[in-house]
Amino acid sequence: MKTHWGILSSASHYPIKTQTRLILACSLIHNFILTEMPIDHIEECLDAETDETENNDDHGDFIATVKATPEWTAHREALAQQIWADYNNGA
Repeated sequence: MKTHWGILSSASHYPIKTQTRLILACSLIHNFILTEMPIDHIEECLDAETDETENNDDHGDFIATVKATPEWTAHREALAQQIWADYNNGA
């Protein structure tokens, strides 16, 4: 749905209540359009692009898995401890 509605494609500065109403409004408009136009040409194009991408063996910078390193684990643990200490100290 993000391809149809640009407002949903990036972070929002609106309050949560407004964000949920935006999503609901976009869904309602999308469903109404589908009743008037049963064939969605944008989705057909996206499906065709997805099929081409899946059939292409060259995935470029695609990352399938990430292994944790000891350095990253230590950094993450130190960060978590600092956040916990700040929380307990009322910071």
